[in-house]
Amino acid sequence: DEFIFDVQTHCVEPTGSWSTGATGQMWRMTLERVFGQASKCTSGSFDCYSAQTLAKEVFLDSDTDVAVVSALWGIPNPTPIDYPAETREIIPALGGEGARALIHGGVFPNEPGEIEAMDEKAQRYRVDAWKLYPQWGADGRGFFLDRSDDANRFFEKARSLGVRIVAVHKGVPLPRLEYEYSSPRDMGPAARANPDLTFLVYHGGFEGGVTEGAF
Repeated sequence: DEFIFDVQTHCVEPTGSWSTGATGQMWRMTLERVFGQASKCTSGSFDCYSAQTLAKEVFLDSDTDVAVVSALWGIPNPTPIDYPAETREIIPALGGEGARALIHGGVFPNEPGEIEAMDEKAQRYRVDAWKLYPQWGADGRGFFLDRSDDANRFFEKARSLGVRIVAVHKGVPLPRLEYEYSSPRDMGPAARANPDLTFLVYHGGFEGGVTEGAF
């Protein structure tokens, strides 16, 4: 009788068209070597991370009522926006009665064309929130939410589109990217400057393998 809401799930477009270049190679290594889910993949494929697999394991084979299908980082991206939208349609088709998926639309404000692409994500794909990875940039350099023109442009666009929930990856430092942008120290100032937006801070500054001392 409990309501179960999984606030973060991921799926990966299984053809692997995103697995080129430095970011693609990093993703291929991570998906093949780091996550135990890879043992369920058929040889040379990423079907074990597919939308169909997510729908089955998260919705049909568990008690989850609602789950967020969240974007991943990088360009090209392992989870292009049309793929989470496909997940949303697969769930009822597989018999997930009453279950539903919400979508995080990934945005990289420090990259050309990303702000403009938010229109389609909001209007065509009906995203429920945005997902930011401030650590990521094509040149390896990220941005802070409280001191960046790119971030301000993003906030204004989110506001104008009426999608005002912003999920931000802060913590679990990303490989090969500058550590400082993983710090959540910019979240308070960003939230104070944008009181009409709701911020979800994912991972809360967590660092694997680091022992926390006194606060």
